[in-house]
Amino acid sequence: MTFIGCRFDSDTRVAQHDQPSGAWRAEPVVRFERCTVADTAATAHVILTGDYLGVPLTGEIAGLNLERDTTPEDPAEACTRATFETFFPRRAGVGFEFLARDYIRSSAIGRGRMPTGSPSGAKLTDILKAVGFSDGGRSAHLYAPWSQVGGVTDEGSKLKNEIVSFLRGQPPSARIRGIIGRVRAAGIWN
Repeated sequence: MTFIGCRFDSDTRVAQHDQPSGAWRAEPVVRFERCTVADTAATAHVILTGDYLGVPLTGEIAGLNLERDTTPEDPAEACTRATFETFFPRRAGVGFEFLARDYIRSSAIGRGRMPTGSPSGAKLTDILKAVGFSDGGRSAHLYAPWSQVGGVTDEGSKLKNEIVSFLRGQPPSARIRGIIGRVRAAGIWN
C-alpha cells in the first residue's frame, strides 16, 4: 500500500500479523510520502503493528512524520507538485518509480486535489507552455518538452529529471523554483 499526502489520526493502525504466502521478500507492505500522524506523545510507529510489516519499528519511517515535526507545504509548491503529477503517474511494481507521460489531455491540468486559491487550468497550462510544454499534435492535448512532438532536446530531458527529483521530495531546482514562483503569482492564496 502506498499513502501519498495523507493525515492519520492517532487511532489509525496499519497491521500485518500474518506472513504473506508465496515468494515473500522482505519489502515493506506500506510506503508513505508526505504523510503525517496526529501529534501525540507517542511516535509515528504507534500506527504500525505486526511482525511482517517490512518496516523498521525503530528510527524514522520515511515519508511519515508527526504533525509537530512538519511545516505546512507552501500552497504554490503543492499546486505545482499536483500539476506535475499529471505527467508523472506512479506505476505499479517494485520501486514505485514515476512513469513519464509524453502528453496528457489539457483538461487534466488543474483538476484533482489542488490547494484553495490555485490558478485555473488555463493559467497553469500557460505557465507550462512558457517553460517548454506545447499544444502541438492532437487537439486538446498538452505535450511535454521531452516528447517527440515537443522535439526532444537536452533541455527537455533536464527538465524532466528536475521534475522527477522535485516529485521525489528533493529541494526544487532553480528552474522548478521559477515555475513555483509563476504559480504563486497566478494564484489567489489566503
